[in-house]
Amino acid sequence: MVQTVLEDFIAIEADGCESSDNGTATQCSITPDEPCSGEPVEYSFDGVKIIRTLNARKENALLESPTGSGKSMALLCGVLGWLDHQKALRRVDAERFVEEERRLAADEAKLHGELGYCEAGMAGLDEDFVKLPKRAKMDKDVESLVKVSLPKIYIASRTHRQIAQLVKELDRTSYTPKFVVLGSRSHYCVNETVRKAKDINESCRETAFATGGGSCSFFNNLAKLSKQRGEDYTPDCDIEDLVRQGKKEKSCPYFVARNAIEHAEVIFAPYNYLVDPVVRSAMGIELKDDIVIVDEAHNIEDVCRESGSFEVTDDTMNTIQGELLNITKNLKDKGKHLDLLAAHECQGHVVSLLLNWLKHSMSTLGQVRRDFESSITIWQDKFIIEELTSFGISYEQVVAWSRELDKIADASNEVKKKEQLEEKEHFLSFGSCQVLKGLYSSLGNILRDGNFYLASYRMVKYQSTRVDTNGKHIVFTLGFWCLNPEVTFKSLTNVSKAVVLTSGTLSPFEHRLEAMHIIDESQTWVGCIPIGPDGTTFVGNFKTMDSFAYQDDISRAICQITKTVPAGVLVFVPSYSFLDKLVRRMQNIGVYDEIAKSKKIFLEPRQGTPKDFDKLLKNFYRVIKDRNNVVNGALLFAVYRGKISEGLDLKDDNCRAVIPIGIPYPAFKDPKVVLKREFNDRPVQGRRLLSGQQWYESQAFRALNQALGRCIRHRADWGAIVLLEQRFTNSRNVMQLSKWVRSRMNSYSQFDNAMKSLESFVERNVNMLIDFEYNAQVDYTVTQANIGLECGAQL
Repeated sequence: MVQTVLEDFIAIEADGCESSDNGTATQCSITPDEPCSGEPVEYSFDGVKIIRTLNARKENALLESPTGSGKSMALLCGVLGWLDHQKALRRVDAERFVEEERRLAADEAKLHGELGYCEAGMAGLDEDFVKLPKRAKMDKDVESLVKVSLPKIYIASRTHRQIAQLVKELDRTSYTPKFVVLGSRSHYCVNETVRKAKDINESCRETAFATGGGSCSFFNNLAKLSKQRGEDYTPDCDIEDLVRQGKKEKSCPYFVARNAIEHAEVIFAPYNYLVDPVVRSAMGIELKDDIVIVDEAHNIEDVCRESGSFEVTDDTMNTIQGELLNITKNLKDKGKHLDLLAAHECQGHVVSLLLNWLKHSMSTLGQVRRDFESSITIWQDKFIIEELTSFGISYEQVVAWSRELDKIADASNEVKKKEQLEEKEHFLSFGSCQVLKGLYSSLGNILRDGNFYLASYRMVKYQSTRVDTNGKHIVFTLGFWCLNPEVTFKSLTNVSKAVVLTSGTLSPFEHRLEAMHIIDESQTWVGCIPIGPDGTTFVGNFKTMDSFAYQDDISRAICQITKTVPAGVLVFVPSYSFLDKLVRRMQNIGVYDEIAKSKKIFLEPRQGTPKDFDKLLKNFYRVIKDRNNVVNGALLFAVYRGKISEGLDLKDDNCRAVIPIGIPYPAFKDPKVVLKREFNDRPVQGRRLLSGQQWYESQAFRALNQALGRCIRHRADWGAIVLLEQRFTNSRNVMQLSKWVRSRMNSYSQFDNAMKSLESFVERNVNMLIDFEYNAQVDYTVTQANIGLECGAQL
């Protein structure tokens, strides 16, 4: 990650205390509660260390702790313990303030009486008889003051699946904050007509604010339910529970969640909701003096760069242009909303300008680059400004365009609440508005503050061939590629009270916090096997992986491992294209059928709906759980950076071994990769960056470490990590692995020796698991009683 983004961060070590800006230890007197459940939890770090960060002024933190080490639980207990403490402190201050107001009111009433503003007989009025605010009102005033002054806590993760796991962890604590989980309409909508629409977002807006037969009954019920629940209602449940509740009560879960943001103390959200300025604005999220915690933050750099970037095709612009022409014509013909006609004509001018720009002959462009292929052109530095200026684009102009677009969006929301459904054509659609907002956001980043972030961008125009129902045609794309995550990440750190980044795989990183795993070394087997059963050296680079010799020996190695390891086995490969090649080769040489005798084989789908993915996982789990099955578990092939590698809780038998194939370096010749490497290699005064090569390697090893984290999910779990890669005999590559992995790794010069060691490990842990399960049943009742009493739970 770009170092300047993280210079304000401190590392939370597994032992000891982090330092504040002046080098002194930050003190903390708050002790977070333990989990209120029947299951003991051990932590690799203390939640109190999170509290120290939150107590400090404008201090941020990085935390790396292995998956299954209690990171999420300690994090939640730490931050919620801090929140309760802050509520108590603010309640004391609020009570003192309200009591002072009460006393002043009494003094004022008494003074008025003494000055003759009361009847003569009341001149000696005692403050005990002055009509003062009732205690109930005073209590309400106190709570209102506490609510206003209390920071909100935003807890973000990459996927909704990961957020659901965090909510489950919250349920295991003794804390009961008011919370809400934010999600998209595709996750929350319960109106089947809207769900079937081509554009669910636009359909929702049309039906929500419509009247008559086309309106959404779920949205219409919100007002009634709000009166019943109270204005400060928060759902305090995950997405699935709120959807079920919405169906039962005939109310809209999406708007229930949106409305709850104002009153929630803790807000869970995918982290693009916080990082992407366009999404953040659309959701009404401000973050001023709030706490931001990003869990599973290993992808935060990529998300920041993507959020600061923008791309649009001429097809999209043509669609928006057609929409604007119809709108302006209707506004003129019907004589309605003429005050907004100029705003729409302004956006039409912008779209026409961009279309002319996109269609401008690429062969006549000035100072550009053509390093990758003839169909892409790249501008940087002053050439971006020159090109923008030639089309009349300046920062002041972008601000004016953005202001006109805001007029359309604001007016559209107001009018849709009042008018009939058929009036919707009077305004630019939400989707088109979001495209233009994204454009203005990127242009603003480039041009604001005296072009401060100009060097962080590359402007590109490229052409590609698209195939649709009308055949092949050329598509032009205009892009503003952000190469510096600081551009968007600073918008979080500048306004929030504190930002905490946590993950099981922040490694490799120069200033990283690292915690060892809480599990015993006997529960893990980590081995590098550089040579296959037929003697092929495993170097999984682009050239070697295409050879049959490599594919054959990798296939046979996987086959032997699956025969040795029971239950679930996970294999990670660098790409879907290699996965296709490997599976075909396995089928051709008979290894696929050989594996299928002991393991049911599953492949991560390249595409497909979330339902397809969930169905695959359910079948995978079912095969493993079925003890009467003729096979001994299941084998799942997955791709680095794919859905399987992110946030899946493959605990116990669901994953007894992870087999990573190769090292997942990004595509070397990808234009974005090349430009990012060059950007990091450019010396910039006052900024310390990873070199281009260091960044390139960090991308690979962070994805690899994330895949390894699918194995070992809790303190009683066990599993093996089998690295079929010769490059892990090099200590430099080993140092890029997470600390808990590299500290346990052994290298085997002979494949057979590795299999003998793995077999002994499996046999030992299978027997130990049987003993552990028996002892756990005996100790469960006592443990539950002890922890429950600590939390004040009712047993």
